[in-house]
Amino acid sequence: MTREDALMAMNGATLIGVADKLGVKAACNKTRTALKEAKANVIARILEAEAALAAQEALAAEPETQKPAQTAETVTTAAPVEEPEAEETTQETQAEESAAVEKPKAKPAQENLAPAKKEKPKKAQEPAVEPAEVTAAVTALEGIFDKLNDLYFDSLLPKAAIAVRRATRTYDCCSVKKGETEGQYNIEVCAGAIGKPIKETAASLLHAMVHLYCAEMDIVETCQKGRYHNGKFKKECEDRDLIVEYDSANGFVHTLPSEAFAGKLKAAGVDLNMALAAIPAKKKGPERA
Repeated sequence: MTREDALMAMNGATLIGVADKLGVKAACNKTRTALKEAKANVIARILEAEAALAAQEALAAEPETQKPAQTAETVTTAAPVEEPEAEETTQETQAEESAAVEKPKAKPAQENLAPAKKEKPKKAQEPAVEPAEVTAAVTALEGIFDKLNDLYFDSLLPKAAIAVRRATRTYDCCSVKKGETEGQYNIEVCAGAIGKPIKETAASLLHAMVHLYCAEMDIVETCQKGRYHNGKFKKECEDRDLIVEYDSANGFVHTLPSEAFAGKLKAAGVDLNMALAAIPAKKKGPERA
């Protein structure tokens, strides 16, 4: 499949997202989910921008010409350092000796001694979870992330760092946050979402990936500090084969795998009989593993 064919297969919202990343202007509706001009025109501008970007990268990759090495004629000899006169050295020595004489005598050692404080033995901190359980879960989730990115986002989502969080939340089992320094998205999967059938764990991961997609596309899918999930979030999830249930306190926050979702997951090579070891959650605080 050529690049032009791949672009032609994308829906309006995804194509607009590609154009935005390249700085290509595309006429679209206010919600940025549909084009208001010919799709072929937008694709032509995208291909032109990608070709220009590839040319710039190729030019930047060319090695720089080596600078000529310095010859003996061009190297200048440093001027010799002048030694201080003997009189100045004598004055400095006399000042140091005078300061040493004026120093007060130190108190006897016994007066300076303070009773030593007894240090309490530190309790050994137990690891939050077994490292093997976390490593196995993260490795499996990273592989599923790549497959879901290919299935539902045309592989356009940026790679995210996945971690396990030991929280007892019963809703929104994944959270997405972009690091302030490194600029990479971080996805934290609650321990409660691991140990379930793998299609349910994958559905929780896709829930987080929809948040990531909305962040990239400037779609406001939540309010109340990210707690309440609105109708836009529901639509994006249902467009990706998730079943969405409503909660009066948190909105369209509960997402479940549909039969179509499980079928596509299996066709992509995910073993639906895979069993991840359950990771116990802690009741106090969202402690990260």
